[in-house]
Parts: sequence; C-alpha cells; structure tokens
Amino acid sequence: MVRATILVLRCSRLVGDSVLKSAGLLEVAQTWRTLMHDLADPYRPELYYMRGPGPKWREKHSNGRSFQS
Repeated sequence: MVRATILVLRCSRLVGDSVLKSAGLLEVAQTWRTLMHDLADPYRPELYYMRGPGPKWREKHSNGRSFQS
C-alpha cells in the first residue's frame, strides 16, 4: 500500500502537466510555479553574511601590527 501511494505521488505532477497541456494551460502553470518559487525562496543571504576576519586570522596575519575592529 505504501509503495502504491509513493508511485501515485511521484507521477501526480506528470499527470497534472499532461492535463494542463491538453487544456492549453501548461505555460500558465509553469509561470505560476516559477512565481511561487521566487516569492517563497528560502535562501536568505543575510543569514550567511560574513562579518570579516576573526581573531585567529588577525593573530596569524598581524606581523607586529595592531588591528582595530
């Protein structure tokens, strides 16, 4: 039963695309999917922003100079 459910879920988009294609709405559906993906894009670069060299880098590259943060 589980295997049959997985197979149905995997091909549901393919079936949906064929139905939309026969109705002439495939381009509309693809545009809608792209729009929804772009609006709900989970990537947020500010969460991965590097603030600059840390104390270990300063220690390694100091050459006797003083760094101010």
